[in-house]
Amino acid sequence: MNTTKFSVYSVSLLGFLLWVGTLLFAQEDHQVKPADLVKQLTEAYKQFDYERSAELLNIAFRSIDNFPPADKIEIYRYAAFIAFQQGNAALASNHFWHLLEIDPTYSLDPVETPPKLLTLFQKTKIEYLEDLNRRIQVLQAQAVHQEVPWRSFLFPGWEQWHRGYRTRGALLGAVGIVTLG
Repeated sequence: MNTTKFSVYSVSLLGFLLWVGTLLFAQEDHQVKPADLVKQLTEAYKQFDYERSAELLNIAFRSIDNFPPADKIEIYRYAAFIAFQQGNAALASNHFWHLLEIDPTYSLDPVETPPKLLTLFQKTKIEYLEDLNRRIQVLQAQAVHQEVPWRSFLFPGWEQWHRGYRTRGALLGAVGIVTLG
């Protein structure tokens, strides 16, 4: 009787595992690989199937972090092209901005790109590079103008106290007083 229960349980467990495995396999089958998605997007765009391109872009944007940088660039490029064709230049510029965050040296092919879209890209690139230059200048200014801890040279703990580390400043100040005493 115990062997019958064991065999029923083992058959049930085996059946359950096969069922779960089938579900997982079927689920993996429906997921599109990032490289395949970019290929499908490219083909749909080149065949002027903008509805399918928009569907593929929605899928891509849901998992944009899973794509390698080269594929992200292609996704943002096609997203900008489609947004521009739909009359949304601001959204197209935003997509170009994201593209430039990945590769600031990126340039569109002037032969294959319509002049208005190329102009929008160049304008966005100039704005992006100006913003990048401002951010670099701010970081350089912060690095150059960091305070020299002269207060610590005069009296230990004073600089920590000044920066808001009250406990550490008081402790170092007390140690300084004891040392001077």
